[in-house]
This record gives sequence, C-alpha cells and structure tokens, in this order.
Amino acid sequence: VPGAYDFSVTDQAGCIDQFSLDVPEAPLTEPGFSYEVTECSDPAEVAFVSNAGNGFTFNWDFGDGTLSNQSNPSHVFPVGFHPVLLSVTHPNGCTESLRQTIVVPSLPTIEYTTEPSFDEVILIGEPIQFQNLSENSTIWQWDFGDQAVSSSQNPIHAYREPGAYCTQLIGFNAEGCTDTTEHCLQIQQESIFIPNAFSPNGDGLNEGFGPVIGFVPEEYQFEVYDRWGNYIFGTDQPDSQWDGLYRGQPVQEGVYIWQLQYRRIRGEWVRQAGSVTLYR
Repeated sequence: VPGAYDFSVTDQAGCIDQFSLDVPEAPLTEPGFSYEVTECSDPAEVAFVSNAGNGFTFNWDFGDGTLSNQSNPSHVFPVGFHPVLLSVTHPNGCTESLRQTIVVPSLPTIEYTTEPSFDEVILIGEPIQFQNLSENSTIWQWDFGDQAVSSSQNPIHAYREPGAYCTQLIGFNAEGCTDTTEHCLQIQQESIFIPNAFSPNGDGLNEGFGPVIGFVPEEYQFEVYDRWGNYIFGTDQPDSQWDGLYRGQPVQEGVYIWQLQYRRIRGEWVRQAGSVTLYR
C-alpha cells in the first residue's frame, strides 16, 4: 500500500536502529486508452479516453505532428489507419507508453443501376434487376417509389401501374454512417387501339385516323391504301395521323385499308392490318 512507514530493528546485542521508508503509488504497468469516431465525415473527429486516474501527466502523439497533454483529448483524422502514442507519467516520475493504431472508417458511397436501364422505357410487369454498385456499405434499404421496399443487396422489382417512379437506395456501413442516391424510372403500358372509322369534316371530332399507342415503340411504320392498293398515306411517327387527304385533296368516303408494323420495346416485330371507314 503506498505511504510512509517507520521501522525499528533490534539486533542480538540489544542495539536498536530506526528508519523510515516511503512506498510510492505503483505506476501504470501498461497505459491504455479507448477511442470513438464521433462523426460520419472525412476527416472525422476522434475522441480519446485514457484509463489513467488523476495525478498523472499525459503526452499524446497523434502521428501527424500534433501533440496533446490532456487526459481525454479529441483530434481530427482523415479516413484510414493512424498510429497514436500515449505516454503516461506517474507523480513519482515513472513513465509508461502505449502505441495503438486507430481506424477512421471509409464512408459509404452509394450507387446503383438497373436492367433495363434508367433511360429506357420499361413496361408494366417487366422485371427490373437493381444492381447495387455501392462501396463500404453492409446494410441497404431500397424504396421503389410505389410503397414497396427491400433490404436485399440486388433486388428485382416490377411495377403494376404506368407512371414515373423515383427509386432510392440508402446504404449503411458498420459504424452506422449513411449515403443515399436515387434514380427515376418511366413505366409504360404496352397498349394500342386502332379505330374503325373517322370523319374529317371540320367539326373538330374524329378528324384524324391512326393508332393510339400507350408506349413508345422502338420502330414504327403506319400506312393507308385505297381498295385498289394505291398508297394514300404513311408515317414513321406514332403521333402522326392521316387527315383524310391525298396530295392535299380530300378523298372520297369509303373503306380504306391500313397496315401497321412496329417493334416492341426490346422485343419482336408486330404486324397488323385492317380497314377503316371514312365519313364526310
């Protein structure tokens, strides 16, 4: 036990000798410290806590030319591994040292892609493969923008309704730091309607004839012929319609033949034919 002690010694001849001895407090046999990365950033602040009590002198060397004599200092480090040296001096002058490597973890970097890709038109019910390209993350939270979510690394999802959907991915590293990114998708319905009559008479109703398409085909060709097979109208633009004219002049009432061919999104060619009645 540390303290001052008095001793008295008597030899065989009866002589007595007295002396005192101071027993100092034992120094640390091995100083130690813990640390905590207190923020998700690069660089990040690191808080240190020494295991030594009061009365000790502290000397910290953070390995980058920065020193501290605080008992529980904080220091800012970039992401990576950093050797830290702690020297603890007892009031009696004894010094012990400890070198420990601390780790400031890399922040998560979140990114993903899809197949079909973001800039392609995707159809209702078509499976979409979400490919996680994130780094330094171990936990993921997906939000597909239609109230569906997933925690899989590389999920597959399909949409039931047409529209624009913004998807989001949140990634977490082991320390709880996060990063987020999002991409928007366009979902379309592969629908097509072709009327069987129209009336280009200037009343503003049913003035044009052509397929009504609920998606954007990869390729498109629409043509109209009279009953004798003479070419009347043609277009490769899905939003273009026949106005009932041939070479700028109105054609007669009657039945006309149409032909349609288009290539589905990432699919095969579709060919259709039929007739339409023109009324004046």
